[in-house]
Amino acid sequence: MSQPPNQGGGWNGPQGPGQPWDPTPGQAFPPPGQQFPPNQPFPAGPPPYGPPPGYGPPPGYGPPNGGPPWGPPPGPPTRAPWWRRGWVIGPIIAGIVVILVIATTVSLLVLSDDSDSDPSSTVQAYLQALSDGDAKKALSEIAAPGNTKLLTDDILKRQQAKAKINDVKVVSSTSGTGRAVVKATYNFGQRNADVDFRLTETDGDWKIERGAIEIDLSLGSIQKNKPTLFGVDVSSDSKAYVFPGPLEWGTSNKYIAATDGKADDWPVGPDSAYFPQLEFDISKDGNKAASIAVTAYLQYCAQSRQTDASVDKPGCDQQVYAFDALPGTVTWSDPRDMELSAIKLDYSGYSDENAITVSGSVPWKATYRSSRNPAPVTESATEYLSGDVDLSKDPPQFQPN
Repeated sequence: MSQPPNQGGGWNGPQGPGQPWDPTPGQAFPPPGQQFPPNQPFPAGPPPYGPPPGYGPPPGYGPPNGGPPWGPPPGPPTRAPWWRRGWVIGPIIAGIVVILVIATTVSLLVLSDDSDSDPSSTVQAYLQALSDGDAKKALSEIAAPGNTKLLTDDILKRQQAKAKINDVKVVSSTSGTGRAVVKATYNFGQRNADVDFRLTETDGDWKIERGAIEIDLSLGSIQKNKPTLFGVDVSSDSKAYVFPGPLEWGTSNKYIAATDGKADDWPVGPDSAYFPQLEFDISKDGNKAASIAVTAYLQYCAQSRQTDASVDKPGCDQQVYAFDALPGTVTWSDPRDMELSAIKLDYSGYSDENAITVSGSVPWKATYRSSRNPAPVTESATEYLSGDVDLSKDPPQFQPN
């Protein structure tokens, strides 16, 4: 039979009355007939230790005098693994979500900008850039040309103003290893274009092989006459590169014009065979300047007071054979009253690109006083005028031969 609790706060154990029972090594439970202190937890220990069936602290029992609970001191709380801790899992999940969002966005961007990964879309983008007058975009779709002097927005827009690209259709596309041919049709101004575009792939990027027309400027007299394209001097270039479309030829000399015999057959695609057939002639400004220069020369000669104008006006050739004319009494007709339609202006550029050739007949009249007749005498004379208008002078001047 169990002993009642000791009034001193202990209990009757092996150590004596009033002393708490202290289990000895190997003895996890009190001997038969003894009890655990009130509310004392079972001593902890690995199996085979532990409370046998039927054992347990009676209700209401507790440590004596409100002391600490019996048993081993409590250890630190067991921590969950790092992958199960909330402060770690939350940021990891958030980071994964951000990475997925970024990856999805990049994938969508790549898929939406596939103009460089597909031959057909490359040709479509190139033709659209030409139509929009966007030279930079057009250049990004083609292999690099020799130079980009004439491949600008300004020039491209001038080409499109004369002939617009529209109604583009990609008809077919065939490709092999790093090579492709795309057939496209479109309207180019009033002309219909049916063009095969050849493309090359480099590192997954498709480029049109010849997106700019190459023009050889070394042919004939092109270079000698200082040509310009769209007002840009190309006289020092052996080749010029332009986008397909109408071309505007000229020269660096405003008095000389350039016309292309193939002006109506301008290139509609990159592989169009184009060789300019330039002809150089006097411009409107050149005609005006040459006429003024010839008139100035004739006015100078008209100031002579001799029957032979070269006597007092060197370089002038008009004369009348009037041996009885009194010296200093001759008056020559005003060139402004002459019929000068027989005078011809010509430009070849072969001998001198700055010279306009002048040739033709000038009808002079000379009025003088004769030693044999006091009345004024008028005689006619015809001068054959020959020389050049020098366009290098400002203003241009006529020089007789």
